[in-house]
Amino acid sequence: MAYLKNTIINFDNSDHTILNTTYSVEDYRSLNLNKILDYIEVCEDNMFDWYQLQNNANLEKVALDLYGNPDYWDILIAINGRNPLLDLPFDFDVLESFSESKAQSYVDKVYGKDLSESTKLELIDSYRKKFQTRNEELRVIRIVKPSMIQKFLQKGYEEGCFK
Repeated sequence: MAYLKNTIINFDNSDHTILNTTYSVEDYRSLNLNKILDYIEVCEDNMFDWYQLQNNANLEKVALDLYGNPDYWDILIAINGRNPLLDLPFDFDVLESFSESKAQSYVDKVYGKDLSESTKLELIDSYRKKFQTRNEELRVIRIVKPSMIQKFLQKGYEEGCFK
């Protein structure tokens, strides 16, 4: 079983202080993502930028590097509408494991033992290519520019997007 390194397993409540006011963010899953997406749509385009993730990107580290606060990892998830376990780029070994597992599952369900080894290897290769393509699509995420994070959060709290 491949180890998914892309997310926090246990996310604790965290407090954020903006302009001398402290706000509590309970959990990104408790946020109203539709409201956040609506809020993002009306934000100025110059508030955002693009960021290229490395394989097995640790979102806490990305948030720390960008914003000086690892607790802002949930902002990256919210503005990109991504699943923190599966919608981020993985390294070769994880993709290879996914490919082999998916191919074996397909062989077991459809072919049983009636499939040649060369055909099975071709099936693994087709899954590998599919996962690699998807992996590259997931590499670039939208971010709030570090210089705009306080403005983004303040306005988001005022709009009722964040708890």
